Formats: sequence, structure tokens, C-alpha cells
Amino acid sequence: MGKLRFKSSKKRAQEGDSSLVVSLTGTSPSIPDRAEEDVTQAGAPSSSSDKVSNNPRADRKCSWVWEHFKEYKDVKVNKVKGQEDIVEEFRRAKCIYCPKGPLGDYACDSYKNGTQGMIRHINKSCKYYPGRRAIDKNQKVLAGDKSKGNSMKMVAFNPDEVMKACVEMVVVDELPFSFVEKQGFRHFCHVAVPMFKVPCRKTLVKHFLTLYDKTKKKLKTDLAHYRVCLTTDTWTSVQNFNYMVLTAHFIDDKWEMHKRIINFCTISNHSGISIGLLIESCLLQWGISKVLTITVDNAAANKCAIEFFRSKLNKRDQS
Repeated sequence: MGKLRFKSSKKRAQEGDSSLVVSLTGTSPSIPDRAEEDVTQAGAPSSSSDKVSNNPRADRKCSWVWEHFKEYKDVKVNKVKGQEDIVEEFRRAKCIYCPKGPLGDYACDSYKNGTQGMIRHINKSCKYYPGRRAIDKNQKVLAGDKSKGNSMKMVAFNPDEVMKACVEMVVVDELPFSFVEKQGFRHFCHVAVPMFKVPCRKTLVKHFLTLYDKTKKKLKTDLAHYRVCLTTDTWTSVQNFNYMVLTAHFIDDKWEMHKRIINFCTISNHSGISIGLLIESCLLQWGISKVLTITVDNAAANKCAIEFFRSKLNKRDQS
């Protein structure tokens, strides 16, 4: 094709119209690239508030804590020499109960901040929240005493006793240690016992091991004073693992019968020698020397285990 000429091209260039650029030496007109305009728009600094405003999900407030906080925008102007001032907007939330000031003021940008700080403020820190009951730790309350026929007595808040009761609840009800981290249990404790600091599962395990050592020490003392009757059994699980359980029965000074599982472990096989050796090691571990009877089922291996254990007891008595 030949050269293209337009009479109005100079006039358009003088007026600043760059929508169409004509090549005087080329073969066809070319449309200007908009890369520079896109770079200019993308290069402009965008604050976090711009991102939040463009995202409809960011405006959804699902947490209950927003009933106690009011959101606002904090505008900050940064002055730079020789350049234009940089204006930044930050999303923040203020507690509706706290007075003016930094108290109860939190950042609430949905891209950078969560609501845990605000929840912690309402549950523990806010002194002006009307929903929390202000109870003195030294104040005593009325409670029933079952040891005295449900008579009333004055009881003060004891965090150690509450922690012990929490551990016993997990043990007796066979609950997982992560139960104390569930939202429903924490809400119940916040309403029922607001002064009790609900532990995490790691803290609960530490208290559980401490309680286990104390209970085992006390049980050792009790077993050393009474004659013990033993029952044992072995079985194989679906995973082809061999287990053995050993239970101790005794009667205390008040003629009350007690049953305690003193061993529950894996065993190499069901032979009589293995069963007798495991029973012997368990009794030595618990310090049990007064054995009255041993009750087993009619398996052939149990007869061999009883004979082996009887010989061990006779040698111990002779020595």
C-alpha cells in the first residue's frame, strides 16, 4: 500500500488528541498502547481501606463482639519533602463502653487483624462492660456441705480446687483433653465461674499428670496395708496385639470393697511364663506383698502362670 496522508493529522496533534496516531511512513494506522495509563493507575499507592471497600465479604461482621464495638476510619497524613502528602486510611474499632482515649481501641482491618483482641477486651479487660459481674476473690458464698447433711457453709473461691475438679471431670467422663478449648465450655465457665481461668489442653495435661502421681502414691499406701485379691485376663485385639489387665480387690477398715486396675499393658504372647513374669513385675512396682487369691479363667496357659507365680512367692517368703 502507498503512503497515507490526512489533512487533519497536524490539526489533531496540535489539539492534543492522541486517540489515533497515523504513521506517515507505515502501511496502516496504529492505536496507542494503554500500558502507560495502566502502569500509572497500578503504581498509585492503595491503602488497606481501598481493598476492604472493594471486597463485599470484608464488610460482613459475623462475630458477636461487633455488638460491643463501633468501627471508624483513622486518617493519617504523612508529609514528605518535595512530594505530595501521602494520605492513609486505617480501619479501627472502639469499645462502646470505654471512655474516649486509647483504651478499648483496636485495629480491625480484615486483611491484617482479627477479633481475638476485641473478644479478650470484652471478656477480661473492659471495666465498663455491664455484662461482667464484679466479684471479689475474697468474698465468700453459701454452699451446701454433703458431709454434714447438706448444711450451708461459707466457701471462698479457690482456683486450685476448681482446676482439680476440672481434671477429675475429664477423667471420670472420659473426655478428650481438647474439651476445655471448645467454645461452649469456655462460655459456660465465663458465665458460671467468671473468676476461673479456663486452661488449655497442655496445662490440663500437666495437672492431670500431677494428680495421677498423687493418686498412685496414695493407692500404693492403701495396697500395702491390706490383703489383695487379684484378677487377670489376656486377649488379642483386631490389630493382632496381645493385652493383659490386672485388677486388685481389697476391703478397707470400714468394710467397704474397692476395685482398682493396677496394670493394663501389652504382652508378648499368651504363654504362662510371660503372664507370670508380668504379674510379678507389676506387684513389685506397686509394692504388693500380701496376695490372698488370684482368679483366672480356665485357659491352659493360666495354670502354668499360677504355678510359676506361686514358686516365685515361696522363694520370696523363704528369703
